[in-house]
Amino acid sequence: MRSYEILGQASQSSPRTIVDALAVLEKEAAFGEDDTAQIRIGQLQLPSRETVGLVLVVFDMPCTDKGYAVPLRTAKQFYADHGSSRRVLFDVGRFDEAVADWKGNVFLTTGETLRAVEVVPARLPLKHTKLDWRIVHGTVQFMLGGGSCYRSLREGVDPSIAAMVPDLKIIDASRLAGLDVPSLESIAAYLAERNPAARPPSLQKIADTLADFGMRFPRHTRASLSHRPATK
Repeated sequence: MRSYEILGQASQSSPRTIVDALAVLEKEAAFGEDDTAQIRIGQLQLPSRETVGLVLVVFDMPCTDKGYAVPLRTAKQFYADHGSSRRVLFDVGRFDEAVADWKGNVFLTTGETLRAVEVVPARLPLKHTKLDWRIVHGTVQFMLGGGSCYRSLREGVDPSIAAMVPDLKIIDASRLAGLDVPSLESIAAYLAERNPAARPPSLQKIADTLADFGMRFPRHTRASLSHRPATK
């Protein structure tokens, strides 16, 4: 069974172009003029429920069981030169199982040839603050450990590339929607116990955060918050 090594992780950010990914393969995996690499796309669902493409440029070294993969930026679309047209926008799904040669030409499964391929990095959901995540993680942990609210990044990814995806557990927002949670007071007490050095969030802040994630809480407790001073 072929094993894969992930390359390019030492850099601060993943490459955006096929040419950059091939340069990594050339430098670290002896990728040469007679070699080709395959582009594989995995569908990755983010905690926000948005689905984006996990892009890998994969080189199976000939006559060995060794393979190398260079991840590109997570994306939903990419630009490429197509025929006489420049900078045409494509859906990232068109990439799947395409082949790239040493010069950076990309041959789609449809027979089309693309050049100067560059992914358009997806806008990842970063609007939630560290406090928001502390509240949500603390709440699901308070509820019987919250294990059912987490999923692995590998879940739903094509089996052929699953081993190349970090096996990290993340909050799955789709599993939070409509979830009945305990009282805000009990959540606040648990958060204070779990993080004694941190400033405890107000009940209003806890309620607002849980509502943003689609989680339900006792209505009478929520209504009573209108009489409390809100501090965030």
